[in-house]
Amino acid sequence: MRKPVVFLTLTLVIIAGMLLFGNFSTNRLVTYLSPSHRVDANTVILEGWLPSYTIDSAKKEFERESYNLIILTGLKHYGLDYCTVGMNGFLIFYPGQIFKDETLKEEHLIEIDAFSEMDGIYQSHINFYVNDSLISDFNISMKKQKYPVKWYGSLGSIDSLMIEFTNDMLDDYGDRNLYVKELIFNEIIKIHYRNNSVYDIGALDNKNRMPSDYDSSPAIKKRKLISSGVDSSKIIVITAENTRMNRTLASALAVKRWIDTSEYQIRGLNIMSLGVHSRRTWITYKRVLNKSYDIGIIPITEINQPDFYRNSNLSLWKETLSLFYYWIILIPFFII
Repeated sequence: MRKPVVFLTLTLVIIAGMLLFGNFSTNRLVTYLSPSHRVDANTVILEGWLPSYTIDSAKKEFERESYNLIILTGLKHYGLDYCTVGMNGFLIFYPGQIFKDETLKEEHLIEIDAFSEMDGIYQSHINFYVNDSLISDFNISMKKQKYPVKWYGSLGSIDSLMIEFTNDMLDDYGDRNLYVKELIFNEIIKIHYRNNSVYDIGALDNKNRMPSDYDSSPAIKKRKLISSGVDSSKIIVITAENTRMNRTLASALAVKRWIDTSEYQIRGLNIMSLGVHSRRTWITYKRVLNKSYDIGIIPITEINQPDFYRNSNLSLWKETLSLFYYWIILIPFFII
């Protein structure tokens, strides 16, 4: 085992002890856990699990530094329960053959299973349409629940059902996103968003349309980056198999496999992570990836809770322990 392992492990133990007994400056620990060290690089990585508001930071970083490639990392997730509607637009459901034999005109109960990223005065607002006709509108809270509306007609006459997200917002309080799972008819028939819907960002004109068949958060972020104007040929999605533990390590190993098998040449690499998670991400990639190029870290401020870690020693303690744990699982990467 190399000396840096012993030294840094002891450092983490000392910091954790000082934090536990209240003798270490919280601000200094926050600074330690969220280092900022940008290097000369032609490639940038954005972790796929990060909140939606980080897309704007990633786009600005990519354009400002003129990177050749942006890599989106994360884990495969084939059962994404809710569709992320992150920008104003229309989530359009197509029932297809589900109602083809339903010709009787009667009153039907339609329920929208959804929730919002934010609550109170910051709730998401939607309009609901059946065959281009506005039926109702709702303010959506953070609680996962069903929003009911009654509609009279023949189910077989329905070509499309649309949920329009009308009040997207991003400021210091957070990123207002809408999440939609499914439409439920008469408490029996369920139409899930996956493979039954498309998402028109902005206007209802099919010019910026996303199919809802993605299998990971990085895939979602790729579509958002493309929608924001980033060249699709400069975006790579690299996903690892889903795991409950060591997710950052799994992502880093997947990136290493891609680099080792591709012809792309990395001159330098900057990684974008979130707040106090940044050091853990940085050490993982630095140990796993090739050491022939520099690797930097760019922390993104947690705008939903900007003072959360400064106000919670318990959370900082947990993050410090997590960092200590990562040093242990990374020990094999120090052995020659």
